[in-house]
Amino acid sequence: MSEDWPLYEVFIRSRSGLEHKHVGSVHAADARMAIEHARDVYTRRQEGVSIWAVRSGGYHRLGPRGGRLAVRAGT
Repeated sequence: MSEDWPLYEVFIRSRSGLEHKHVGSVHAADARMAIEHARDVYTRRQEGVSIWAVRSGGYHRLGPRGGRLAVRAGT
């Protein structure tokens, strides 16, 4: 694993869960490798039924800005 690889944020939905939850991050050369690393690191007992890996910085969030809600791109 290399620190030069992009960072991916990992979200997992458990068997009994209704939503994905952020569980951590992995460095990977591409999205496929990120999913494989996430599966190996965060689902050791097969408790997850769905895994999302999102390249860090590749997201948008809704949050307060100047007293009102505003959509901002992540970096």
